[in-house]
Amino acid sequence: MGVVIGRISFSEAGSGYSFITEYCGKNGITLDLDDAEFKCIETPALAELVVFNSKGTVVKGVGSYLSGMDNEGFDVTIYGISYPFYEEEFPHHARAYFGS
Repeated sequence: MGVVIGRISFSEAGSGYSFITEYCGKNGITLDLDDAEFKCIETPALAELVVFNSKGTVVKGVGSYLSGMDNEGFDVTIYGISYPFYEEEFPHHARAYFGS
């Protein structure tokens, strides 16, 4: 099973920190880390989070979470992506891991 991390591009200008913390607050999600001074967050695994590849296919793993801070950006981490989908979708990661 594999792990991938990707940068989030917000479609509207503004604070990613504010967007994520407001969403989590409205949906009863307790953040694992919330530093308002540095606008830094980390969510727990979000069962509702759905990530699509550029073809519209869902990239499904065991869990996904968000982390980052406003001045550096936010990432989504998906872990537990099953084989063979992981190797098909992320062949460069599989080659790096297997050394071929």
